[in-house]
Parts: sequence; structure tokens; C-alpha cells
Amino acid sequence: APAADDGGFGFGIDMSDLLKTFPGHAFVPLDERELMCAEKIAKCVDEKKKHLIRLLVKRFGVPLAEDALRETMKVERAGGSWLEERGRPPRRRSA
Repeated sequence: APAADDGGFGFGIDMSDLLKTFPGHAFVPLDERELMCAEKIAKCVDEKKKHLIRLLVKRFGVPLAEDALRETMKVERAGGSWLEERGRPPRRRSA
């Protein structure tokens, strides 16, 4: 059988099963619990591209998404995550 077309992300799933593309964004069908989780995460991390959060919640599930949010908030409370690029001053990865 051909490999799943996961867009090169290595998830091992066919992303076309999750996405229906509309102009400018992707639609991800979620149940009520998944939607509430995705909206909470998007609000907490001030993510404007909510479809990305919805994709992650759909693929990895609510429990893992909630764990990731807890870890993200822990990192943010400790000062955030920093990028160090050669020849550039360090900068925050997230706002």
C-alpha cells in the first residue's frame, strides 16, 4: 500500500482525512470536547492560526494537547523559550 500523504511531516497519517481546504484556512472537524480544548489552547498561547491548534488536537487527542499546554505555560512562567542563531542576538521563541 502507498505511504500516507502526511505532507512530509512524518505523522504516518493521510492529512487529507483531516482537512478540507477553504480559501485561506483549513477546516478540521472536531467534536465538542476537542473544540473546547483547541479554543482554550489558542487563547492561552495567543495563537491566531487556530486551524493549526485544531489539527494538533484532532491528531494527538485532548489529553496530550492539554499536557502540552501545561508544559508550555510552565516554560512561559519560567521566562519563555529563547532562540540563539549564529550572528544574531538571542530572542524569545514565543511572545
